[in-house]
Amino acid sequence: PPQDLRFLQSYRIQTSICISELFQELPIRREIALSNDRCTAVRSPSDAARYQSDHEIVGSTGIAIRTSADHVLSQTFELRYQRRSSFRLPKLALKPWVQPHPPNLVFRNAQVVDPAQSRLLYDLQDVRAEKGFVVSVTPSASDGKESANDKDKHPTITIDLKGKFLCPGLVDCHVHVIAVPGVKTMSELVQTPEELIHLRSTYVLREMLLRGFTTVRDTGGASKALADAIAEGLILGPRLIQCGKSLSQTGGHGDFGPSGSSTGCCGGHSQSLGRTCDGVPQVLKATREELKGGADFIKIMCGGGVASLTDAIETVQFTAEEIQAITTTCRQMGDKHTTAHAYTDASIRHAINNGVRGIEHGNLISRGTAELMAEKAIFLTPTLACYGIMVRPPFEDFLPPEGKVKNKQVMAKGLDAIKIADEAGVTICYGSDLLTSMHALQSEEFSIRASVLTSPKVLKHATSNAGDASLHLSSFSSSNMFAAARSLRPAVLRSGQYAGLPRSMIARNMNSKVNGPVVGIDLGTTNSCVSVMEGKTSKVIENSEGARTTPSVVAFTKHGERLVGLPAKRQAVVNSANTVFAFKRLIGRKFSDPEVKEDMKHWPFKVVAKPDGRPAVEVENGGKKQLFSAEELSSMVLAKMRETAEQYLNKKVNHAVVTVPAYFNDAQRQATKDAGTIAGLDVLRVINEPTAAALAYGLDRAESSIIAVYDLGGGTFDISILEMQKGVFEVKSTNGDTHLGGEDFDIVLVKEFLESFKKENGIDLSADPVAIQRIREAAEKAKIELSSSSQTEINLPFITADATGPKHINEKILRSKLESLVAPLIQRTIDPCKKALADAGVKASEINEVILVGGMTRMPRVVETVKSVFGREPSKGVNPDEAVAIGASIQGGVLAGSVTDILLLDVTPLSLGRAKHSSPRKRCLTIFSGIETLGGIMTKLISRNTTIPTKKTQTFSTAADGQTAIEVKIYQGERELVRDNKLLGNFNLVGIPPAPKGIPQIDITFDIDADGIVHVTAKDKATNKDQSMTIASSSGLSDKDIERMVADAEQFADSDKERKNVIEMSLNCESARRNLIAIAAVNEFQDQLDAAEKEKVTKLVAELREIAIKGQAGDASVTADNIKEKLDETKNASLGLFQKVYEKRAAEASTSESTSSEEKKDEEKKD
Repeated sequence: PPQDLRFLQSYRIQTSICISELFQELPIRREIALSNDRCTAVRSPSDAARYQSDHEIVGSTGIAIRTSADHVLSQTFELRYQRRSSFRLPKLALKPWVQPHPPNLVFRNAQVVDPAQSRLLYDLQDVRAEKGFVVSVTPSASDGKESANDKDKHPTITIDLKGKFLCPGLVDCHVHVIAVPGVKTMSELVQTPEELIHLRSTYVLREMLLRGFTTVRDTGGASKALADAIAEGLILGPRLIQCGKSLSQTGGHGDFGPSGSSTGCCGGHSQSLGRTCDGVPQVLKATREELKGGADFIKIMCGGGVASLTDAIETVQFTAEEIQAITTTCRQMGDKHTTAHAYTDASIRHAINNGVRGIEHGNLISRGTAELMAEKAIFLTPTLACYGIMVRPPFEDFLPPEGKVKNKQVMAKGLDAIKIADEAGVTICYGSDLLTSMHALQSEEFSIRASVLTSPKVLKHATSNAGDASLHLSSFSSSNMFAAARSLRPAVLRSGQYAGLPRSMIARNMNSKVNGPVVGIDLGTTNSCVSVMEGKTSKVIENSEGARTTPSVVAFTKHGERLVGLPAKRQAVVNSANTVFAFKRLIGRKFSDPEVKEDMKHWPFKVVAKPDGRPAVEVENGGKKQLFSAEELSSMVLAKMRETAEQYLNKKVNHAVVTVPAYFNDAQRQATKDAGTIAGLDVLRVINEPTAAALAYGLDRAESSIIAVYDLGGGTFDISILEMQKGVFEVKSTNGDTHLGGEDFDIVLVKEFLESFKKENGIDLSADPVAIQRIREAAEKAKIELSSSSQTEINLPFITADATGPKHINEKILRSKLESLVAPLIQRTIDPCKKALADAGVKASEINEVILVGGMTRMPRVVETVKSVFGREPSKGVNPDEAVAIGASIQGGVLAGSVTDILLLDVTPLSLGRAKHSSPRKRCLTIFSGIETLGGIMTKLISRNTTIPTKKTQTFSTAADGQTAIEVKIYQGERELVRDNKLLGNFNLVGIPPAPKGIPQIDITFDIDADGIVHVTAKDKATNKDQSMTIASSSGLSDKDIERMVADAEQFADSDKERKNVIEMSLNCESARRNLIAIAAVNEFQDQLDAAEKEKVTKLVAELREIAIKGQAGDASVTADNIKEKLDETKNASLGLFQKVYEKRAAEASTSESTSSEEKKDEEKKD
C-alpha cells in the first residue's frame, strides 16, 4: 500500500521497458532496484533470486524516456520516488492540465546522417535540439566538457551516443491512425465502436514510434485532440499532423456509405475517415469546420480510388470552383495547404491547376505531368506497398471485388510512376496508406521503393522531403552543419523490426547488445588464428602450446580420440590416413568439382562422395569407419579457437566474426557459417580476409588513402582494392583464385623431390603414404626456410628400403631453384591484380599502400612480383599471419558496440543476373551470376563489386503459352553462358494461371546480406503466390544435419578436454629436463649407488618418457593423472641423486670462488 512506503528501506519494481535505440525495437525484461531514493541496479529478472527483499512492489508499468524529438532512447537514468505519510491525489487531478515544455536535448558523440544531402560526417558531432528542432551541429569536444550553448537554465537531457548513428526521425506522410487493428474488411472497420477505435489507435501510434517514425501525417480520420494528447505526453506516439476528415463528393472516393443513403450536409460518421460535401456552399462549410477544429491541412478526393465502391480510377472529382473554394479558404484561415488524392494525369492536373499543393498516389502519372509538378513545386506522396498488402493473406478479403480490379490497375504502374517523378525532379515523400492490422507492415514501403531507387533517395523521402511537405520540419537546414562529408553508398532497405534504416547504416547496431565477448577468427587452410578486442587494441591469443597460430589439422586415433592443431600435426607421419588437413578446399564444394578431384591426388586421406554429391573424408576413428564433411572438420578447428579464447578470457565465448577468402562464393560462405554453428558459435558476420587485413592496417591511421591488399595464403589468393578514409573502409573491387595458395607450392616441391629420388634410385615413392607425408613436411619446412635463406638442406633418413638396403633423401635446394619451380603459380596472381585495379577504376600509380597478407607473401619472389605490378614497395605494417584475425576482432568490436569509429562497406565478388533456357515448359532463372533465360545466356542483375548488403528485383514472364510453373535456378560466376557458371540451387514456383506467353508477371528478387549470403524470392503478381530460398551451402546441410553435428561436437567435448589435459601434462611437466638431470646423475655417481637404486631410477626415467610420448600420440590408455603420478614417482626416487648433484656443484662453486680470490690478490701484489 502507498502509505507503507515510508517503512521500506529498499524495494524492487519489476517492469517491462521498451527501448527504441536508433529506431530499433528491443523489448526486454528488467528489474530496477531502488534504495534510499536512488536507482541501485538495473538487471535481468533471472538475477532476481539473488536480490530478494521482504517487501516487493510488482507492477506492469511501461517506462520509456520520450524526448521532444519524439524518439525513445535508452540511457542511464536516476529514478526517484517521494515518500508520503498518507495517500494523495496526483497533481493532474488537482490542477488544470498544462502542456509540458519539452526539455532541450544534447546528443553527444554522434555519427550524424544528413539525408537531405545524402551525407555522413566523418567526425563525431554534438547535436542540440530545442523544442523538438535541431538548432546546432558542432564537432564533439575532445575533452568532453559542456559547451556554452548547453549551459541553460531550461532542463536539458544529455545523451552520449558513443559513435552510433543519429538520423532525423522518419516521417510518414500518408497514414490513417484511427483505421485500427482487429478487423479484416472495410465494413468491419466502419462498424467498430468509436471508443474501441480510440483505444486501439494508442497501440498503433506507439508501434509507429518504435519503428522510428517520429512524425506522421494523417490524411483522414485523426483529430486535434489526439494530436494534443501525444504532445502532452498522455499517449506515446509520433508527432501527429492531421487534416481532420478528408473531403469527398457524394459517390466519390471518400463516400463509403451504402448506395442511395443520405448523409446530410457535410455528413459522415464520427469515427469515419472522411465526410461528403457537394457544391461550393457545402464545401466551404466542411473546409471551415475542419480548420476550426484544428486541422493542420485539408485533404480532398480529386479522383477515383481503390477501396471505394462506386467510382472508377479515371473519375475526375470535385469541380474547379469547389477545389478553388477549398484552397482559397485554406490560405485565408492560417495559410494552410491542400493535398489531393489522385491517380491519373487528368485528376492530378485538375488539382494542381486549382491551387492544390500536394498529390497522394499518382500511379498513372506521365512525364509531362511530372515535369509540371516539379515546375510548380508540388509534393508527391506515392504509396506503393499497400496495393500488394491489401490482397495477400490475411487481408485478401479486405477489398470488395470491384476494389481488387482497381487495385490491380494501379499497382502495375506504381514503380514506373515513382521513377518518372524522380527523373523529372519532383519532391517525393514517404507514405504507407495502411489500414487495420496492416499498420505493422508500415516499413515495407522502404523495400518497394529501394527496388527502383537508391536508398539515400528513399531515406530522403522519409526525412527532409517529408518534413518540408508536412510543416517544413526538415531538421537539418543549417548551412554550417556538414562542412566535410562523404556520400552514402546505396543500401537496400529491409522490412521488419529494423525497417526504419538502410541495412548498411544499422549493420553495426543490430548486434550492439550481444552478451559477452566477440572474437575474430581467421579460419585458414593451413593455420588458424583467434583474436579479441581489449579496449581499443586487438589481442592475438596464444593457444595451449604457446603458439599464436594453430595448424588447421584434425586427426583421429585408433583409440577413438580426436586431436586438433599441433598435436594432430605431430602424429601425421604415423597416422597419415586419418590426419586431415587443407579441408577448407572442400568446403561448399561438390565431389564432382574438378578442384576436388585434383586435390585428392595429393592427399593421403580418403575423400568419398556422399549420396547427395557432397565430398566427405573417410577415416578410422576408434576402429570404426566414419565420414566427416568439411563443415564438421572446420567446426573442430573453430571449437579449438573458441576454447583458446575461453582459456584466455576466463569466460564463455558465444559470438564470433569469421573470415573467408574474398572470392568465396555464396555456398562456401554459408558452409563456413554452418561450421560456426556446429562449433557452438553465433557467427555474427562473415567478412572477407583482405578486408579484415585492411581493418587491422588502418585502425589507427587517420589519413585518407587507397590501398591494395594482396592475400596469398595456404589455399586461396585474393586481391582487394579499398578506399580508407577516417574510419570508413570501402571496398572498391575484389578478385582472386580460390584454388591457389601455399598448398600448391608444397605440391610442386613434393613432386620435385619424388622425381629426383626416382631418377637417382629408381624407386617411386608416390604410393607410400608415410614417405609422402614425411616429404610433404620437409617440403613445407624447406619452403619456409628459403624465404630467409638462399639455400637449405633436406635430410630424410630411411625414407624407404629395397634389396640393396635402406634409402635416404639428402639433398640441397637453392632458393633460385624453388622460385623457378613455383614461378607459374606466382604468375597466376598477376591477372587478378590487374582486373581488380580495372574494376576499381584506379591506376597502379594511384595506390598509396600495398598490404601483404598470408604466409606465402614472405617469399622474396612474391614480394618482387607485387612490386612490379603496383610499382611500389609493399608495406611491412602488418603481420601476414595475424592481420586477418586482428581485423575480424575489430569488426567484432564494431558489432558489439565497443568500437565506434569504424564503418565497413564490403562488396560481392561475383555478379547476379539472368539467362535463357530452351525448355518450353519451365523457364529457368539464375542468380548471383544471373537468371537463366532462353538459350542459356546469363543476364546480370547485380554486378560484381556491388556494395553489400544489396537487393535487386526484376520482372520476368513465361516462355510458352499455358505455362503454369517456372523453375528458378541460382547460378554464380562471370561467364556469359549458364553452363560455364556454378549452380548453387533451385526451386519451383507453381500455380501460375495459364495465359499466353509473355503475359504473366513474375518478380524475381535477389537479396545479398552483409555476410554475402544470397536470398532469392519469386512472386507471381497476379496470384501473389511466392516461393523463396536462402542459398544453402553446397554441402546442403539441413537444420537436422547441423543439430546432429552440434550434438556430436558436445559429445566430444568431455573427451577433448581430457585429451587436452593429457597433452598439456605431456608438454609442460618438464620431464625432458628432469630426465636429463636424472640420467646424468646416474652416470656420474654410479659408483656411489647400489645396483637396486641405479636400476630403479633408470627404469622410472624410461617409463616416464614412454608414457609422455604415448600421451602426445593420443593413446587413450594414458590419462593426465597417469603422467602426473609417474612424474611424482620419478622425482621422489631421484631425490638422493639430486642431493648429490647439488652438493658437488656447491663444492665446485666454493673452490672456484677461492681460486678467483687468490688470483685477484696476486694481481694486486704485482700492481
